[in-house]
Amino acid sequence: MRPAGVVAPAARRRTSLGWLGRALLLLALMMPVSVSAHAPSLAYLSLTDTGADDRMRAQWDIALRDLDWWMDFDIDRDGRLRWQELRGRLDEAAALVAPTIEWRAGSQDCTHAIDSVRLIGRDEGVYLRMGADVRCPSGSLPTALRYQLFAQVLPDHRVLIEHAGTVQSWPTDPDTWHSLTPSAGARLAGFIGSGIHHILIGWDHLAFLAALLLAATWMRGPSPAVSTSRSVWAEVAVTLTAFTVAHSLTLALAALGLLNLPAGPVEALIAASIIVAGLLNLPARRLAPPAGLAFAFGLVHGLGFANVMLTSQGGPGAVALGLFGFNLGVEIGQLAFAAVLLPGMLLVLRRPGLARPLGSAASLALAGLGTVWLIERLALLPSP
Repeated sequence: MRPAGVVAPAARRRTSLGWLGRALLLLALMMPVSVSAHAPSLAYLSLTDTGADDRMRAQWDIALRDLDWWMDFDIDRDGRLRWQELRGRLDEAAALVAPTIEWRAGSQDCTHAIDSVRLIGRDEGVYLRMGADVRCPSGSLPTALRYQLFAQVLPDHRVLIEHAGTVQSWPTDPDTWHSLTPSAGARLAGFIGSGIHHILIGWDHLAFLAALLLAATWMRGPSPAVSTSRSVWAEVAVTLTAFTVAHSLTLALAALGLLNLPAGPVEALIAASIIVAGLLNLPARRLAPPAGLAFAFGLVHGLGFANVMLTSQGGPGAVALGLFGFNLGVEIGQLAFAAVLLPGMLLVLRRPGLARPLGSAASLALAGLGTVWLIERLALLPSP
């Protein structure tokens, strides 16, 4: 019999893990809302030739949630924008936004005049839609634009530009002129950059991937020790491939118009996927193979990617190019994220007694973070 007051090693580990898990869960609950927000800053610019030699029509959609960073619409600080807070400020917003885009035809500057301002609804929320005529003094259509909206306040902002059957994805950049008739290679590079950008700023996508990596390494059984690091890398590669195949499938279906779900419920499901992935890591033996979990919830994450990509616009070639480039960029971002985490995980695996408590605590923290995001996103869903 063990003397009174002496705690068994396993019990001590369970006790310390309980305190550590609660501490990490509390830390997750205290994380700022800015980190928890998944929706990226994205605007849509559609350009149409009018038939006139010197005039092009531009339609520009900008999310009100992004404009709020700049103009502070939310007077009562309740996280919701109401018409009373927006009334009389739409023209002010248009006047602030108008100078942040510039046009050129060759070496000559062109001008635009905003002639319509209204609010519209998109799957991602409420947007300010502005219409303008772009005119060039040379009697030709604009050939390039410089885009610098939110350059100082939202450096992760991007714009999706549709023109002449093609779609481009560009970041806000005060120093770069973008061609309106780029090569296929330039458009591909833009979408690859957009995919990398989106996965690396998508905290919820990264949290889900972290839970999968934990399942593929530290949570391999009662003893997390593995024979070689090669087996870990192999399982991680299979897991990431399953995630990529799944989100590529739903992204393609959305691009073809065969699958379309509102952004709000999709974002809530993404948060729920993090909770499930984290909790499945807690039993002594993992309850689901990480590759299967990655594929199942990858279908949901693919719908989240679809909500930030204008793949349904432009011709078939634009859709195919956008899908390939965006998915390739997401895969590059995933591999970069795994390459950063895995070396440290492999070091921990050399100490089996430490791997499981740390893995369980990290999984609990991820589940807690997913719970925070789920509550936030459910609160933002419209009432039935």
